Amino acid sequence: MEEGKSIIFDDTYAHSVHNNTSEPRLILFLDIERPTTYFLSRLNKFLLYNAQFTNFIKKINQLLKKHL
Repeated sequence: MEEGKSIIFDDTYAHSVHNNTSEPRLILFLDIERPTTYFLSRLNKFLLYNAQFTNFIKKINQLLKKHL
């Protein structure tokens, strides 16, 4: 991977990523809807909506506000 390049991959498969630099790595997470059952679609929307209320996401948002 080169600096300034981007990649799209399906993260439903097991994977790992290593940042071998002293610079922070920023990740833009996009949820691309796929055809699925009604139940799984609703569950996905519920989980994504509620993720914003977790301490993990709140902390990330606070850090981003400091640096932007």
